[in-house]
Amino acid sequence: MAFRFSKRFAITQLQTILIVGIVFLILFFILAFPFYQAYKQKQTITKLKILQSELMQAARMYSMVSSGETLYNTDLPLADFVEKYFARFLDLEGFCKIDQSACWNQYLYTDMNNQKVYGKPVYSFELKNNIVIGFLQNKKGLIYSVVDIDGKVGANQLGKDVFILYFYDREHVPTICDASVYKNYYISDGLHWGGFDKCGIPHDEHTYQELVSKNLPDGCNKKAQTFENGLGVGSACLAAIKVNNWTIDKSYPW
Repeated sequence: MAFRFSKRFAITQLQTILIVGIVFLILFFILAFPFYQAYKQKQTITKLKILQSELMQAARMYSMVSSGETLYNTDLPLADFVEKYFARFLDLEGFCKIDQSACWNQYLYTDMNNQKVYGKPVYSFELKNNIVIGFLQNKKGLIYSVVDIDGKVGANQLGKDVFILYFYDREHVPTICDASVYKNYYISDGLHWGGFDKCGIPHDEHTYQELVSKNLPDGCNKKAQTFENGLGVGSACLAAIKVNNWTIDKSYPW
């Protein structure tokens, strides 16, 4: 009887240890996950600020060699646009021209609805810190960049490690919507953080509340919808971060 009792006791003890271990692991992940999320968000902001510094430096260097010529002429063919304003002025680890396989996976990224977004950059640059920038042009002639702050690794998802930059030129205003639409905005020439709306208005011309609303197509909201020639739900997320003073707060759909 004593032997049976000891055997039964040993099994019960093992089960108890197993249960305690499982509970400990669950509690560990519950407690550690917010810290990991906070770390990733802080790392994202840091890399975006590095990207901002690199692009501002390239713009300054171009202005120096071009006697202050205005940035950026979006009427140029895309390859000429990239070579004129970026190829000579960025500190590169490498680049992809024509063959993009070293810079991108089969698809560029997934949006916030987990829809795959494809595209073929004309040029892609890899910076020293592994940030990859690909330059593209849509069917309406709008020039933009897809930025992957982790390179080919990571989530490759809009709003997390993939973001959109957009280049606006008031000399060549989009003609997607009626001309009166564009007169409602005073849009600065040059680089804008985030993508664009249905009319080609830069996302960073919208308020933060609009950017994170489900009512803005391609907005930084998982319940938003995309549109024809749009870049996917979440392409406004970089604009939301910039408009929100370079912070990722609780309303950001991380």
